[in-house]
Amino acid sequence: MCNVHEYLRDLVDWKDQTEPLLGLWAIAKSAGWIVPHEHVCWISERPDTLCTDARGRLHCATGPALRYPDGWSVYAWKGADVPAWMIEHPEWITPKTIGNTFDPVLRNTMIDIMTPERFIATGEPSCVVKDEAGALWRFVWRHSGVTIGSWCAVEVVNGTAEADGTRKKYVLRVPAHVRSAREAVAWTYGLTEEQYAGLELRT
Repeated sequence: MCNVHEYLRDLVDWKDQTEPLLGLWAIAKSAGWIVPHEHVCWISERPDTLCTDARGRLHCATGPALRYPDGWSVYAWKGADVPAWMIEHPEWITPKTIGNTFDPVLRNTMIDIMTPERFIATGEPSCVVKDEAGALWRFVWRHSGVTIGSWCAVEVVNGTAEADGTRKKYVLRVPAHVRSAREAVAWTYGLTEEQYAGLELRT
């Protein structure tokens, strides 16, 4: 891929100014990551698999998000490194495996892979409150009597009807500090509960 320095060398004829970069360009055409030092240089092969989500984070729901020709690979979900089994065998994710996991990032990732809707369907989370905005669900993990984490989500109905007249339901992850579905929905819009309540049109 041409860069600005190659443009200056090939089209503007800045040969002398770009001469020191020729070696780096040659390496870049066949190698991946490069970390040069004064007396040693770390160079890697290019990966044969590199998958990211819309935000550029390592992510793949069906296999390694990053893999090199020698087989070394990384499994990732929305930027979070995860054990291979979570991607290769998502059916192994259960409320028990989630509860036995102390890492909050992995717990939340497991629920995301399982889907919040299915997590709620397991009966583990409790519906703590309902109002005109939706239903607020919460689950708290404890170990030896100490709270080690919590999960909170709001279940809402789309304000815009589908072509057949039905309305889709969504479950949206929200901070654990919210106390009502209205406050939770307001948070998803970046508003306070009072600001959201004052909206004339909601979608």
